[in-house]
Amino acid sequence: MRNTKHEHFSGSLVVPVINGDGLVTEVYGRKILGKRLRKGTPQHLYLPGAHQGVWNAATLVDSEEVILCEALIDAMTFWVNGYRNVTASYGTSGFTEDHLTVFKQANIKRVLIAYDRDEAGNTAAVKLAEQLQVEGFACYRLHFPKGMDANAYALEVRPANKSLGVVIRSAQWMGDGEALERDPDPETISPLAAESELQTETTESAPIAPELESVASETETPPLPAAAVPPTPE
Repeated sequence: MRNTKHEHFSGSLVVPVINGDGLVTEVYGRKILGKRLRKGTPQHLYLPGAHQGVWNAATLVDSEEVILCEALIDAMTFWVNGYRNVTASYGTSGFTEDHLTVFKQANIKRVLIAYDRDEAGNTAAVKLAEQLQVEGFACYRLHFPKGMDANAYALEVRPANKSLGVVIRSAQWMGDGEALERDPDPETISPLAAESELQTETTESAPIAPELESVASETETPPLPAAAVPPTPE
């Protein structure tokens, strides 16, 4: 509750960040009222004070590679599509010491930065990659069509598990010199995602859009229509 007696997360999809002891260390709120919001209303909200905790930290110990999103909605988009080795910063400037500590404790070797494909996201991704490389992590950039984030892309280009898989396999090296080798096989990235892709291939589904195979290209890509915020994943 704010000093104004207004509920801080009113009109928001609310996601708690819970640590290994079952305690809530942070809360993320994403406004879902769209055009009904007053002009200038923040779309993303957190608890007052410094950010604490890392979403989905326990799962990261199972993978040498982590997908790092800009916001929790995007991280949950990967998660529900089978890519469980994923977490999120708290915005473009929200990568914390807690994130760094978890990555080191989990023996993460490669970080796939899945920030939004806009000016703010691109700038933050480069800055973060420089920071992480000093700490010994190999960094790669996941590229969505310009102007889009992971959630909007997954909703627009179906089936989402396959379109996100293409983006992951096309991750671009952000370091100096020759890129370090990585195995982009879906089963290595996430067994659940690989199983999901197999199920998709054995059932009737709409064909994947042609732009999937070139999504990581730096050529001009016309932006797709913005997608709506999805319901809370189960």
